[in-house]
Amino acid sequence: MARTGNGNAGGALPEIEDYNMSIAIPALIRDPVLKHGQCMTQSNGSPRYCTGGFCVVYPFVAGGRRYAVRCWHRAVPDMQRRAEKISEILHVKPLPCFVEFCYVANGIAADGAIRPLIRMEWVEGDELKEYIRRHKDNTRAMYALAQAFLRMVATLHGSQFAHGDLQHGNIKVRQDGQIVLVDYDSLYHPSMGRMTDHIYGRPEYQHPLRFQNRYAATHVDHFSEIIIYTSILYYAANPSAYTKEVHDTEGLLFDGDDYRPDRIMHSDGYRALCHCSRETAFLAGKIARMCSAGSLDAIPRLETVVHEGRLAGLNFYGIKANPVPLPRVKTPVRPAPRRPPVNPVPVAQQNPPAPQPAVNRILQPAANRARHPLLIRSKRWVASYIAVAVLFALLYGGYVYNRNLETRQAYHAILREGDDLLLKGDHLDAIAVYERGLSVAHVKDKEEEIAARIETAENVNNEVIRLQAQLQPLIEAYGVAENRQLRGEIERRVMRIQELQPRGKVIKRKEYKPFIQETK
Repeated sequence: MARTGNGNAGGALPEIEDYNMSIAIPALIRDPVLKHGQCMTQSNGSPRYCTGGFCVVYPFVAGGRRYAVRCWHRAVPDMQRRAEKISEILHVKPLPCFVEFCYVANGIAADGAIRPLIRMEWVEGDELKEYIRRHKDNTRAMYALAQAFLRMVATLHGSQFAHGDLQHGNIKVRQDGQIVLVDYDSLYHPSMGRMTDHIYGRPEYQHPLRFQNRYAATHVDHFSEIIIYTSILYYAANPSAYTKEVHDTEGLLFDGDDYRPDRIMHSDGYRALCHCSRETAFLAGKIARMCSAGSLDAIPRLETVVHEGRLAGLNFYGIKANPVPLPRVKTPVRPAPRRPPVNPVPVAQQNPPAPQPAVNRILQPAANRARHPLLIRSKRWVASYIAVAVLFALLYGGYVYNRNLETRQAYHAILREGDDLLLKGDHLDAIAVYERGLSVAHVKDKEEEIAARIETAENVNNEVIRLQAQLQPLIEAYGVAENRQLRGEIERRVMRIQELQPRGKVIKRKEYKPFIQETK
C-alpha cells in the first residue's frame, strides 16, 4: 500500500486502512486481553475509530469491559521506549486522574509485521468543552468543575507528573464530576529519565516558548493549566459568552497568536477577563506577565497563583467568601511585679484636712465652677434658644424661597403665553399679556426684559400693518386687470410680500382667492 513517509528506524508504520482490516480479525490480535473480544462497529459493519495526530483509537469490548486500543500510524521518536516507561510508572504510581494504561509490544499483526499497541480503559464522560456546553448555566456545577480541575492539577504536581498536552480533547469529565486525563503519549515523570519533547500540543493552550523546548519537564503544563482554569472560571461567571462559535473552535478563550507579548493585552480574551470579575481580571494580569516570561520554568504553578489571589482577598469558589484570616499571635501576659506590703495607718492617726480659706472657696478652679447647677441650667436655655432660632430661620427661608419660586413660575408662564401669541400673529394680545407680566415682575432686572419684548411685539405689528397696506392695492388691481399676464405678475408680487413679511396675521392667499374667482 502507499506510504506517507512517516516511518521510523524499524520501517514505515501501517496506514489506518491496514489497522482497520487487522482489528476486525481476532486471529491477528496478539494481546491476550483483547484476543477474545471484538471491536465496536458502525452501522455498515466497518470498525469504529477516531484519529489523532499520531494514533488511531478503536473502542474495544473484551471480558465485559470497554477499552480504547491505540495504534500508531505516525512515527514519534522513542515512542516505544516512552510508552513502555509510562506503562511502568503508572502501574507503580496510579492516580485518580489516570486510567489503566498497558503497553503491549506484540499487540497486533498489521501490514505483514507485529505492531505494538496501547490498551487503555475506556472513559465514560464528556470532553471538557462538551461538559461546559451542557452545564454552563449551572453555576454550582461550573465552579465545582474549576475546583476539581485545581485538585487534579495539585495531585499531578504532588506526584511530579506532567501530561504534556493539556487541552479540552484530552480532559474527560465523568458523571460525578471527576476529571480524567487521556492520551498519555507526552506524559512525563522524572523517573523516566531525559526524554525529548516532541509532542507540543495545541497552540491555543501552549506558551510560545513551548515550541522551542527540547526536553520534557514537569513544568511544561503550568501555562496550560492556568489557561484552562481561567477559562472555566470565566464561563462560570459569564455563561452567555460560551456560544456555538466558541464551541466549534480549537481553544477555550484564546487563540495561539494571542500569547505573543505584544498582543496578549490587546486580545479579545484578555479584555473579556478584565471586564468579567475581580478574580478573572487578576488571572488575566498573571497570564499577561507569563507571556513575557523568559523561560518555561519561570511560570508559576496554578496552586501558587490561586493562593496569591486568596491572600489578596479574591474568591475563586463562586460564593461570598470571607477574607483569609491571619494567624493570631498570643502576646504573653507578664505578671505584675510584687511590691512590699504597706502597713495601713490607723484612721485616728491620719491628719484631718485643713480648712480652706474663704478666698479659695470663691476663687475655685474653672472646672469646679462649670459644674455649678445655675450655670448648667443657663447653658441649656441658651442651647434651646439657639435651636429655636435656627428652626425659625429655616422655616422663614423656606417660605421666602417658595414665594419667590411661585412668583418666578407665574412670571415665566406669562412670558410663554405672550411668546405663543406673538408667534401666532396676535400682536396686540401679546402686548397686553406682556404688560400684565409687569405686575408680577418684582425683580427689577425683569422689567427691562418685558419692556424689550413689548417693543419687539410693537415693531412686528407695525411691520404687518405696513405690508398689509402694500397688499391691499395689489389685490384691488388684480380684480380690474383684464390681461392674464398682468394678473400673474400681480400675484407674484403678492406672494413675494408674504414671504418677506414677519410672522403674524396678514392677508394670505386663501383670503383673496375668492375675490379673484369673482372678478374672472
